[in-house]
Amino acid sequence: DYPTKRVLALFPGFVFLLFPIFYMVSGLKDKKNKIFVFILFMVLILSMAVMVFINLQILNFLFLIFLFLILIVIIRSWKMMVNWEKLIVLTFSFYSLLSLDFGVLRFLKLTSLLDLIHIMVPFGGLKNTQRVYLIILPFLVIIATLGAEQLLKTFKPQKKIVLIFCSGLIVFFMLLENIPFPLPIQKSRIMKPLSNYNLRVYKELPFKQNRIVLEIPFNFKLIARNSIYLLNWKFHQNYLLNGKTSIKSPRYIINLKALIGVNQKKFPTDFILKTLIEKYSVNYVIFHWDLLSRYQNNPHVRSEMLKKIKLTKNYSQIEYDSKEATILKIQENFPLKSIKRCYSLAHLKKNRLKTSLKASYSGEVEIYFNDYMIECRALNTDVFIVDFFNQKLDISGNKIELKFEKPVFLKDIQFID
Repeated sequence: DYPTKRVLALFPGFVFLLFPIFYMVSGLKDKKNKIFVFILFMVLILSMAVMVFINLQILNFLFLIFLFLILIVIIRSWKMMVNWEKLIVLTFSFYSLLSLDFGVLRFLKLTSLLDLIHIMVPFGGLKNTQRVYLIILPFLVIIATLGAEQLLKTFKPQKKIVLIFCSGLIVFFMLLENIPFPLPIQKSRIMKPLSNYNLRVYKELPFKQNRIVLEIPFNFKLIARNSIYLLNWKFHQNYLLNGKTSIKSPRYIINLKALIGVNQKKFPTDFILKTLIEKYSVNYVIFHWDLLSRYQNNPHVRSEMLKKIKLTKNYSQIEYDSKEATILKIQENFPLKSIKRCYSLAHLKKNRLKTSLKASYSGEVEIYFNDYMIECRALNTDVFIVDFFNQKLDISGNKIELKFEKPVFLKDIQFID
């Protein structure tokens, strides 16, 4: 995909890349050519690392030159390789090409295997090429090991102590590139501990109470950035609408994007909150103001959004508010004769639904499941519990509706074990 500064977080380091590059050039016969091509490769890698921050088009052109040179070197070295080495090189090359998009260079867009897979493969799970990186890295380690072996054969250290010293030095430099030692000149972002972002707001949520939470901004431009919410899930352990980062249903994302908007600039309104309540059964919306400000490129987003929230009193109530974040509890705040929700198979197959009213209700309640009435119950209480264990649950979602004889005020509706 398009390279960004975050690409550096996956970069294995210049010291590590010395070895696969050395393996590539070791098949060349002329010693002078080996040195020249090796230096050329390392200059290209350094140039690409700089271009990540400067110019994406130049970066892509340099990468194409890099690929072309690798192809030439592999062809020149092919006869020198044994069969299992050839298999490793071919497999590594295929999976590497599978993960390339060439989106910046438009004239190469049609050659992208990534796009071809997305068009031709009908199964969504097979289109998640992010997992290709997990396949590439072990092959890269094998190629690096072969490169280290060729390096030892070339220099042939006479004393064992020299070999141990050089190996230790190489390992030290690899660690220096990848672990944030407390040095003024060392500013590596790789392998840094994850920061616990904005933890105070999560303490204001009910902990592990089977609530359904939507966190704003929902990043539709780069879905993987919603993973920050997954990482912080451990601090509240409720269900997340932002929980689909890698394996996702396209229809789920399309529908949610159409409802709340790509940038959430029109969010919230009564219609959006009503739909989130009835079709997604959302209990809480968390606004992260600094993230939303950057996402919308709007420094005044908090004040503007709070004005909109005040207009949705029928469906919302502010539970917590600070400069960093705001929690909005959403449910119907007016008399109801019908309560509608929609829950997944995972929710209903192991939990019961508890409905609490603000005052005791005397009368009948009709319980509908996927538009069919399954029970009519006489009530004289303010709390009642329903289970759906004996119903045929739909994997794509299940509609639940509670119909009352007279209007009631809803206090809460939640799952219990």
